[in-house]
Formats: sequence, structure tokens, C-alpha cells
Amino acid sequence: MRNLQTLFEKGQRLLRDREFKKAELVFLKLNKLAPNVTQALEALGIIALETRNFSQAKKYLLKAIKIAPSSEELQNLMGTILQANGTPHEAIIYFERAIISNGSYSNAHYNYARSLVETGSIVMASKYFSIYSKQKPNDFDAHITYLEVLLNNSAHQKAEEFLGSLGSRAFLNARFLNLLARTSAGLGEYERSLENFYSILKQNLNDWMTYKKIGIVLKAAEISQGVRKNNASNQFHRIRSIVLNAPQVNLLEYWFSSFSHLEQKDYFQLALRRFPEPDSKVLVLDAKSPIVGQKNKQVKEPKNVVALLHWGRSGTGFLHSLVDNHPEVITDPGQYCAGFFEKNVWDNIFSEDLQQMVQNCTEMYEIFFNPEAKSPPGVVLGHATSEGYGAMGQNKNQSLRIDQRIFEKCLLDQLRCRDKINQGIFFKCLHIAYQQTLGKTPDASHIFYHIHSPTRYALFNFLSHFPKAKFLMTVREPIQNFESWVSTAVQEKQSYEFVVERAANFLFEFDQKLFSRFSSRGIKLEDIKVKTSETMTAMCRWMEIETSNTLFESSFRG
Repeated sequence: MRNLQTLFEKGQRLLRDREFKKAELVFLKLNKLAPNVTQALEALGIIALETRNFSQAKKYLLKAIKIAPSSEELQNLMGTILQANGTPHEAIIYFERAIISNGSYSNAHYNYARSLVETGSIVMASKYFSIYSKQKPNDFDAHITYLEVLLNNSAHQKAEEFLGSLGSRAFLNARFLNLLARTSAGLGEYERSLENFYSILKQNLNDWMTYKKIGIVLKAAEISQGVRKNNASNQFHRIRSIVLNAPQVNLLEYWFSSFSHLEQKDYFQLALRRFPEPDSKVLVLDAKSPIVGQKNKQVKEPKNVVALLHWGRSGTGFLHSLVDNHPEVITDPGQYCAGFFEKNVWDNIFSEDLQQMVQNCTEMYEIFFNPEAKSPPGVVLGHATSEGYGAMGQNKNQSLRIDQRIFEKCLLDQLRCRDKINQGIFFKCLHIAYQQTLGKTPDASHIFYHIHSPTRYALFNFLSHFPKAKFLMTVREPIQNFESWVSTAVQEKQSYEFVVERAANFLFEFDQKLFSRFSSRGIKLEDIKVKTSETMTAMCRWMEIETSNTLFESSFRG
């Protein structure tokens, strides 16, 4: 018996430390010595669940339940396994059995409610979420889950009743304030909703999603009956008194004006003018600085930047692959640098020490050296591998990676040649260093930047550094384009509200003031495929580069 207890304690310790393989060996040994000890089978089930071996997990739990059919813990764990395996209807059966075995077993009530949501039984789910909340009044994460379920199903009155039962101390939490604001907005209580959103801004001035939600509430208030016409202007004054000169409020005003009667003012230009100066965070290098060394005043850099915007699965990646390898163009693969001008990126790269600055950059953009590395800011998780950048070439055995050591040296040399380094200059240096690492002479006249789908902050930040940039966007046959864009949300079984928002965003992204203020062109995907030579020649004429044979092959890094 002592030997069994020792084995069990050892297995539990390994399980806590997530040493799953070692723990599995211990519990298998324990199960062999004592086949009727359900704790060993339960532990083996947990290990299989953690390693996503669902069939093995079910096998262990069925054995354990056969030995102890009245155990609520085993029934609950079996339900959890089935829920994780994407079979909530089966999971419900075991959660019900756990509740029958022990009516006060709170975990089973919570898990049962979550499975009911997944099967569409919202009313029943609400009942069990409510029971759990009374059992665990301090489990705020569970309360938030419940409230999100109610709000996502437009049960705003129920959400308000539940929020009222929690007490005021819960609303110190920004996540609760957000839910309270959403609830008030859903009930048409716009003033109260805005007050809660303002409370969130006081906690975090940089929370862009809160600004966006404020804009939505303001628009809802504007079109509802009995709301004063100057209410939006008054609210913007209120927001400015909270956030002072934060650029987000200027971006919100521009975004709001794009579908508002406030269009009479040029809020795009106003937001651009009020955006922080490019040199708000800059490293100045002078001849006496010990980090500069010998400056190369002859360094040539690209004078022009063409930014490629996506519009709902319209073939931007394909166009980018045609422009790649053009002798007058520097570009990086895919969307690697798409998020370079997002908020906090420059803060995380910047340093008074150039070598540290280079190191910060290579850590953030490890994807340059390994397509399987974590995605940099603004890039979808797993983008490089999903696009096939780790399996290129005719035999799929080549990878889009460059030598990190050479890149670091090239980037450091480029930085040392500058009189000052701000975000825009560093962006140019990064591209030149990338080109040099490939063994190419950095004498290209253009940077082709796949900015893809920038936030408004990233877009305005980019424009503050490159006020003469050109913009290119691919478009395709409208109905096909729209269907392709919306279908992903449907396939992911997103809520109706999410699909509607995705559709609305699709149209707003196409209708931007940007295109009338900057040199901009659209290219039809069908023209690229059917009238290739004519279309690519026209694009080169607009970009002011020569037509090249490289434009007629789809490649990255050649």
C-alpha cells in the first residue's frame, strides 16, 4: 500500500509540473499494480486530454466510470473531454449525470451551461450559469462568460438583471465595465453606456477597441429619436478632456465622420495633422558619438514607398509575389512587416544603443530567419507556414529564411550611416539590410510595402513618416469577392452580428478618404490574369519603374 501511495504522489508531482510522458509511465505502472484504483485512470485521462489524445482519454475515463459510476468528478471529466473534442451533445449527458450525482457540484453546472450554449440551448444555459454564480460568487471569469453569452444572444435585460445581482465591487474591473456598457447600449441607454466606456478609458487611454465602441454608441445615439444633434460634438469634447492629446480620439473622430453628418469637416486631414510627429521618439547620432564610427555618406536609399492594401481576399498576396524580385524594388515576403507601424512596435524596438536596437528587431522579426517562428505584430498566427513559405521551390524543400548574423551586421551598418533614427528611417534601413543579406546591391528606388490591413493608428503613423506614399489595392469581381470575405465567418460559425460587422467593414475599407488624398490605384485580379502584360505595364508606369520579366512569375526571393 505504501508503494502505491508513493507512486501516486510521484505521478501527481510530475503531472503538476506538466511532465506528461514521465507521469504517464508512473500512472500506467500504478494501474497495472492496482487496476481498480480510479485515481490512476483519471490521471491518465487528464494526461491524454492535455496532449489532445481524445480517443485515449475517453478510453481511460470509461474504464474509471465503470468502476465508480456515481463519481461526479469522473462524469464531469468525461464531459470535459467530449466538450474539448467538439462533441457538446455527448458532453451534456455526462454533465447531467454529474449534477444528478451531486447537485452542489459547481464545476459540472458551469461546464453543463457552456455545452448548452454550444448546442444553442441559451435559456437552459442561463439557468445553470445562474446556479453556478450563486455557488461561486467570486468567480468573475465565469460571470464574464455568462454575460457574454447573454449579450451575444441579445438578452440585454437578463444581462442587466444579472449585473445588478453581482454588486458594485465587480465593476471596478474594466472587463465588467465593458459588459455593463454593452448592456446599457443594447437597452438604448446610451448616456450610461458612454459613461462606462469613459471609465475604461481612464484606466487605459490606449484601448482602441473602446474608442471604436464609443463611436458605435455615438452613432446609435445620433440616429435614435430625441437625441440632440450636437450630442456627438459634446461627447468628443468630453473624450478629449479625459484622454487629452491621445491620437486615438482624432482617429475616432475621423472614423465617426466617415458615416456621419459631421462629414462637413475634413476630419481625415485634421487627424493626420494632429498625429504625433515622426520624431517624437528619435535617436540623434553625431560625429562625436562613440556608437557611430565611420559614416558612409554615399549610402543610397529608396526614395519611394508603395503600400499594398488588401480588400477582402482579393489577391494581394498574388500581386505581391509578382512584384517581388523586380530589380528596382525592395520588399519582404508576404505580410511580415504589415504591423510595423502599429502602436508600441517602435517602443519595443527603440534603444539608445544601436546593437540593442538591432537585437530588439531580430527578436520581434524572428520570422525572417525561421518561417515557423512566432508571428510579428500585425501578422496572423502561422501566416508564413500557412502560405507555404517553409516549403518553397519545385521540390517544396526550400525555405524563406535569411542568415540572421549577416542581417544583423547589415542592419547595424545601415543604422550607423544615419544622422538620426526614427521609426520611418529604421523601416528603410531594415529593408535595405534585408536586400543586402540576399546578396543584392541596395540601389532600388522603391520599397514595396505589403501593409495589408492596418489599423487606423498604423495607417496614420505610416503616413506621418511617408507623406508621399502611393497606395495600391487589388479588387476582384464584387459578388465573388464579397462571398469569399463573408464565407470565412460563416464557416467559423461566428455570430450573426459578427458576420454583419465583417460585411460592413468590407465596404468601409474600400471607401476611404485615403484614396482621394494620395496617389492610389486599384488593380483587378481578373485583369492581372487575363490581360497580364497590359496591366503590369500600366502598374509600372504609375509606380515609375521599368517593366521587367520578373513581373510575370509568382515568387518570393526569386
